Amino acid sequence: MTEHPAANAQTPIVIRASDADRVTNLAIAAEDRLPQVAALLLRELNRAEVIPDAEMPADIVTMQATVKFIDEASGVERTLQLVYPTEADFDAGRISILSLVGAGLLGLKAGQSIMWPDRAGKERPLRIIDVMQGWASDWIASATCRSARAKCRIETGSIVFVMAFNSVRSSQEMQC
Repeated sequence: MTEHPAANAQTPIVIRASDADRVTNLAIAAEDRLPQVAALLLRELNRAEVIPDAEMPADIVTMQATVKFIDEASGVERTLQLVYPTEADFDAGRISILSLVGAGLLGLKAGQSIMWPDRAGKERPLRIIDVMQGWASDWIASATCRSARAKCRIETGSIVFVMAFNSVRSSQEMQC
């Protein structure tokens, strides 16, 4: 079993500069509506090492990343994409940064554990198993491709993308 730090302050976290700004604004705006989540998220943001986006290691949970983690108390393993509130849809595998679990995942890297409260206030050990970055995580989280010009499939742990786009200017325009 993985050892858990006595305090979350001992679990270092790293956040992209662009995520830090936007998530801080969201947390401040949510203080009246979601006081527990906002307070926990602001605490995490205050202790995080903020680095330029281009320097972010691939194994760190960022916004829009898909993260595979385990609740070590229950043994339940989940794979979810960390998204902004307007994109959240738990049934589709997208969890909001303004949820308790979402706030706890941001900035952790593969292999790290954190003790984090659930909705009942009980602390649960969450351990990051794997992280997938970038637009590819959007494809995996959505599970189905809606574009007639793109196909994606998963082969034994590796991701294979077959794409045919006419004029894609950025990965943000590739919607699947």
